[in-house]
Amino acid sequence: MKILVTLEQGRTWDIYYSPEICAKLESFGEVTYNKSAKPFTPDELKHHLEEGITVCLTHWGCPSFNETTLSENTSLRFIAHGAGTVADLVSDYVYQKGIKVSSSNDVMAKFVAEGCMAYILSALRLVPEADRLMKQGEKWPYLRPRIDCLYYKKISLIGFGAVARNLCKLLRPFEVYIQTCDPFITKEDLESSGFGDVKLVSFEEALSTAGIVSLHAALTPETVGLIGEAELKMISDGALLLNTSRGKVIDEKALVAELSKRRFRAVLDVFEKEPLPLESPLRALDNVILIPHLGGSSSKQYLTLAMLEEIECFLKGEPLRHEVSSTAYSRMTRHL
Repeated sequence: MKILVTLEQGRTWDIYYSPEICAKLESFGEVTYNKSAKPFTPDELKHHLEEGITVCLTHWGCPSFNETTLSENTSLRFIAHGAGTVADLVSDYVYQKGIKVSSSNDVMAKFVAEGCMAYILSALRLVPEADRLMKQGEKWPYLRPRIDCLYYKKISLIGFGAVARNLCKLLRPFEVYIQTCDPFITKEDLESSGFGDVKLVSFEEALSTAGIVSLHAALTPETVGLIGEAELKMISDGALLLNTSRGKVIDEKALVAELSKRRFRAVLDVFEKEPLPLESPLRALDNVILIPHLGGSSSKQYLTLAMLEEIECFLKGEPLRHEVSSTAYSRMTRHL
């Protein structure tokens, strides 16, 4: 069996691959690596796939698998994506040809959820502010009246996908009240998946009744600007808004205007434009914590290891643990 690894050489390679991982992969069959320092072009991907490749192990930066890169007689049968969303990686054509697709999206979701917890607790406990004031020379900053806790909070999760579900599990020990809104989720879905304690509410109620509002909606054409001026005004005074979804889910200009009123605070891990421009007015606001898109960064080689396990299952004819159905693919975050 021939396997193609699309990730280019360099710093990213060193993060996600190791000699041990490569040795394990090579035990499955004949492996072709991308030896260059750049991602494949669509033409280069097509050329490699025409050489009898059965399994492709992909990563961020790989061209799309579509009618241009997949020839009629392709031998490709499985795409294992060692990263998150596959919305821009595969296409309807992939599913029409019966090619299996798996992704490390659910694996990375655990690490993003862990990041969410760190952000929430840091914001409530004023960790960045306390550190800054101490280092600026304040002998003993008096922050006690403003310190908050996570216990007993009402929390709204906007979107109830893999990250939100993992975050929900981490939140439970704090005896919080969790509610969610998601157009693809029913009350029966929540109960059957072990989340019967989560209340399904309307979008408006989710925004207006919680002390913490955490955004987890996938970025699709329908969710661009989902949180605009009117929605931001619904957020309660004193609340905390967290975004680890995608920057374009929020109207950033409207967010700056609302944060400038100092009604609520925010933690932003994602932005409309990344890197965040130096001239962004967000940088001047002291009621927002800015994180350079680090939510899932701690996942590292776990993403690749998960796809090695998927490849092994595929070779043995066993059920895939992280298979992405055509329906799930259509609902995933995409670059817009």
